[in-house]
Order: sequence, then structure tokens, then C-alpha cells
Amino acid sequence: RSLVEAAETLAKDREVGALYLLTNTANQFFLVAGYAPFERDKAPRDIQMTREFKELCPSGVDCLRRLLA
Repeated sequence: RSLVEAAETLAKDREVGALYLLTNTANQFFLVAGYAPFERDKAPRDIQMTREFKELCPSGVDCLRRLLA
């Protein structure tokens, strides 16, 4: 939880509006932490172009988002 809070604080300090993640094992942890299910194909293009989205995390894993603003 401390690592997630630190990442969120850093993102807020850098004026990032939302965080996205892909998971198939930590869904419940992130749902409790305030993340919500999000349609993978609606993620920003820059994020969809990452290696994680394109190669490392197959389309069957859950996409979650947390708005920071």
C-alpha cells in the first residue's frame, strides 16, 4: 500500500490526471485502493502503445484506472 501511495503522490505532483494498470492477480487490492475497472481499448493511445499493453499483458487481463484530479 505504501508503494502505491508513493506512486500516486508522485503522479499528482507531476499533474498526472489518471493512473492505469493491468492485472490478473491484484484486482481486489487495487479495487479497495480506489481503482475502478476500465475498458482497455479506451485507455489513452500513449498507454496502449506501451510494451505492457501490446505484449506483456494479454488482452484477457483486467485494466483498472484511478482518477487523481
